[in-house]
Amino acid sequence: MTSSEPGAGTGAPPWAPALLTTPDPRGEAASYAAGCRNWYETARSALIERFDRGEAVESLVRQHAALVDSLLIRIWTDFGLHVHPELVLVAVGGYGRGELHPYSDVDLMVLVDGDVERHGEVASEFVTLLWDLRIDVGHSVRTVAQCVEQARQDITVASNLSEARLLFGAAEVYEMMRSQVAPTWSSAAFFEAKREEQMTRHRRYHDTA
Repeated sequence: MTSSEPGAGTGAPPWAPALLTTPDPRGEAASYAAGCRNWYETARSALIERFDRGEAVESLVRQHAALVDSLLIRIWTDFGLHVHPELVLVAVGGYGRGELHPYSDVDLMVLVDGDVERHGEVASEFVTLLWDLRIDVGHSVRTVAQCVEQARQDITVASNLSEARLLFGAAEVYEMMRSQVAPTWSSAAFFEAKREEQMTRHRRYHDTA
């Protein structure tokens, strides 16, 4: 998704129920959340039924990610966030790879081309609604400079951003983030840090993970 045009990419996947017209998310927040939640749970149940019938997991986790993509973009536009070119919605981590297992967290970043504090409240409202939908969301709100700084300091952040995927917003801001984050770790340093991270995790769980 590289367009910031209103309504672009907001349709449901062809196998899922149609995304119905819903109440205004700000004026009728409870009704809006209920409508979105019912749609999402119905569509996700269809995926689970297909798993029970033996459909390949690899396909289903990609389709689950596409399902969540469509829901997030719909909510983003219904909230009117698509009219702010300085706000970019980005999937990160495993969700950024375009894969989502049934009970995995949906990791998101709101990338801000400007003042984070100015847009913090509206980003918080967006995430709160996702929690109301019973979607487990991991989220951050960062500028490009903050992405670079935090990626340089934390291998986990660097790893999550390396798997970033644009959902909605200005492609040039997203690409700026990608290009500036990429050089923060050399290949050798990144590999060594990830190796140490894995060894630490194994020690924490007594070599069972």
